Amino acid sequence: MNQMNQINERFAVQSLDIPSIIRSVARKLILVLLISVIAGKLAYIARLQSYVPEYRVDVTFVVTTKGKVSTASANTITASKMASVFAEIIASSNLAELVAKDLGTETMQGTVTSSAVPETNLLTMSVTAGSPIMAYDITKSVIKNYNVISDYIYKNAIIEVLTAPRVPLGPVNVSDVDTLARKVSLITFCLLIALVVFSSYMKDTVKNEYQVEEKLDMPCLVSVVDEGRYSIRRQLDRILKKKKKSILIDQVDSSFYFTESFKTLRSLVEYRCAKQAAKTGHEKKGYVVMVTSVLENEGKSTVAANLALALAQRHEHVLLMDGDLRKPAQFKILMDGEKPKRSLYSVLFYKRDWHEALSFMKKRNLSVLLDSENHISSTELLRSDYTEETLKQMREEMDYIILDSPPVSQVADAEILAEYADEVILVVREDLVRAADINDTAAVLDQGAGKVSGCVFNRVRPGFVRQRIGYGYYGGRHGYGRYGHRYGYGYGYGYGYGSSHRKKTDDGKDAK
Repeated sequence: MNQMNQINERFAVQSLDIPSIIRSVARKLILVLLISVIAGKLAYIARLQSYVPEYRVDVTFVVTTKGKVSTASANTITASKMASVFAEIIASSNLAELVAKDLGTETMQGTVTSSAVPETNLLTMSVTAGSPIMAYDITKSVIKNYNVISDYIYKNAIIEVLTAPRVPLGPVNVSDVDTLARKVSLITFCLLIALVVFSSYMKDTVKNEYQVEEKLDMPCLVSVVDEGRYSIRRQLDRILKKKKKSILIDQVDSSFYFTESFKTLRSLVEYRCAKQAAKTGHEKKGYVVMVTSVLENEGKSTVAANLALALAQRHEHVLLMDGDLRKPAQFKILMDGEKPKRSLYSVLFYKRDWHEALSFMKKRNLSVLLDSENHISSTELLRSDYTEETLKQMREEMDYIILDSPPVSQVADAEILAEYADEVILVVREDLVRAADINDTAAVLDQGAGKVSGCVFNRVRPGFVRQRIGYGYYGGRHGYGRYGHRYGYGYGYGYGYGSSHRKKTDDGKDAK
């Protein structure tokens, strides 16, 4: 039953990733609201331009017969006849001319209609005009002048005003501009939200861990929680408008899941290093790991820094080298923006001893080669024989070398640095890059050597698979990621050597 539930949950997440859709809507919500309001305002203005208010004055007349005692029946018959006669009088050009002349206008600025009240001797007249005063004046003029014409047409009736006309207080065709604007805004909002939902659903990005397995041609090494969004310190920095800082595993506010993700990644790197040593038959020195991504802002520099810190907790000689000479970031992450005294670029360009630019962070047990300036001409420099020779020297002195490279899609620097690396880790940010582009990038970096060991699924936000992120996800499956069973990296199972194999703890001591 549990297995069936997991299958159903997995299918649901793959087919429709609700958290991803919600995040897409949240990101676009302000823009959608703005467009909806603008659409409503435009509809309001358009409707207001075409709206012409109409004011109406209603008058009731009573009809009686002349020359004899009138009866209700006679008056009713007379009123019915007078209704048609009155309509003819009103429609006549003679009355319109009299009203226009009376009001001092060229034509009558309104319309007049009449009808008989059924089974009564009453007539009603309605005058409609563009202003309340005009409607009232026309009504008064019609009452004043209709007898002049009606006596010639129907002499046997007396028409008297039953209800006096009044100036209308408002238009009869009440404006619907507000209602229309609200409807247009609501319809626009719904259509845009539907468009965002549809585009999010159709976007071929990696939205969750299950899609990493299904869409990418590489294993998911670890998933890293979007720590910055849930860190109290980061939220305070945002409130105080401080400069954003990367979250590191040696910071007190880094979560358990975040820290364990990089310990897991460290174990995977150690295993691959040990595997290469077993193939060659001698201890592997200076194992080079390149960390890169397809695009900017996927978090590759933060991943590289945390991987180096995790390795430095268990090894004496770990070097972090910022190979992104065009846009270096490690000096901001590790040194709070303090520029190094000598840069990596100066070492490579002037062919100096790399030890001159080497800095050792004692508290972190980490050596760093950093830069702080943007250098456009970095490709040829990284391709040089001196760079290759320098890396060979670094291998002799270091246990692990972490290379933070530029994004692959930006420049060719990453492809060059990949030639020097023993292993390449691709950082994939959740719901950012198309899966096809990620696979193409991995193929370019592999170049048949199989250097891409897998991806770090970065900045994962809570959703349906929140409980699977970090320690619980990999521990529950007795392995690190989808390849856990194959390599045997489960907690309590050692690092591929069996359950009785000893390993070092974070303080460097042997643990049983």
